[in-house]
Amino acid sequence: RMEQINRVQDTQFRMEQNALNLRQQIAQMDYQIERLAKLHARNEDLFAQQLISQQDYDTTKDEYDYWLRTKSLTLQGYQADSLRTASQLGQMQASVNRMSANFNVIQRILDNLIVRAPIAGQLTALNVEFGELHSSGSRLGQIDEVSGFRIRAGVDEFYIARVASGQSATTLPINGIEYRMTVTRVYPEVLDGRFDVDLEFVGEAPPDIRRGQTVRLRLEMSDSADALLLPRGGFFETTGGSWVFVATDSGEAVRRDIRVGRQNPQYLEVMEGLQEGERVITSSYSSFGDADRLILD
Repeated sequence: RMEQINRVQDTQFRMEQNALNLRQQIAQMDYQIERLAKLHARNEDLFAQQLISQQDYDTTKDEYDYWLRTKSLTLQGYQADSLRTASQLGQMQASVNRMSANFNVIQRILDNLIVRAPIAGQLTALNVEFGELHSSGSRLGQIDEVSGFRIRAGVDEFYIARVASGQSATTLPINGIEYRMTVTRVYPEVLDGRFDVDLEFVGEAPPDIRRGQTVRLRLEMSDSADALLLPRGGFFETTGGSWVFVATDSGEAVRRDIRVGRQNPQYLEVMEGLQEGERVITSSYSSFGDADRLILD
């Protein structure tokens, strides 16, 4: 196709060059014809008065006639050559047009072989193999809309009363950058001591985040409050959190009743019975029996 186009362009260039050369030749011929026409007119008067010879008269007349014939033949030859070249140029241009039409058809066929995504986003799944045949509309993969990433996080039931939609959260650094998030939905169902919340990014999401990727974050509680927490150790299996052994300065540990509030798998919130700084035995009490006092080594 490009070769044919180049041939058309070369032919057009030659036609333009020929036209320019012809104009130069015609200008030279017109000069000679005008000069000889004047000379021939003078010689006719001189010849009539027998002031010049027949030979001088014929020489000027023959040269004048020669240039007239030369100009006529040159114009006729250029006209014939132009018609022939124009016909060739038309044929070549028609051929180029046909090639262009065929090329457009082939290009459309090739374009139809390209799978285009219906939305802008991130390709997260592509289930195809070389050589497979797929019909139009078949599912080939999955595209996630980058602007619509949502994080679902599991939160300990200990905090269920303190989490609500609109609360802020901050991711731990992702590729060195922390991102702000907001809670969009709280699921009240508790399963295995945890409940779920949905969060969305405030502003731009991390550019390299993927579906299924684990994101760690800090959830900012709406109502911060101080609480006395006790590690949920092996003692809980024996006491159920109703009492503990508290160490004294005399090297003993005495039994003391306590009252606990909220709890999670790691900590108990102590409402009554303990003061901050007191030491508590949190290991298993199974070997202590019904003792109310322990001697510490």
